[in-house]
Amino acid sequence: MGRSLEQKRKRLKRKQRLKDAKKNWLTQTITSKNILPSYCQWYGVDKLCALIELEMLGHSFSEEYKQNIMKEIEEKRSQKKKHVKENINHIWRMILIQTKCLPLS
Repeated sequence: MGRSLEQKRKRLKRKQRLKDAKKNWLTQTITSKNILPSYCQWYGVDKLCALIELEMLGHSFSEEYKQNIMKEIEEKRSQKKKHVKENINHIWRMILIQTKCLPLS
């Protein structure tokens, strides 16, 4: 039918997220093992932003975990860059084929 009436994400600015998380969210999910992904999903932010904000709220993460997150973010960025480049090349190829500047192969 229609969309669920339940709120999927809170769309707030950082100052508002920190205030809301301190007041409501952390008290409900402090026992969660996956606090970072939960924060990302609830507030609709990426992992780097969630990591920074959770540290601002007093939650600590190991250096190894932080490095893994940074590595993961960097890999996703490079994959996206590669994917965009491939799409642009494909589009140009299709344009050249349609304008008969390039033979079909």
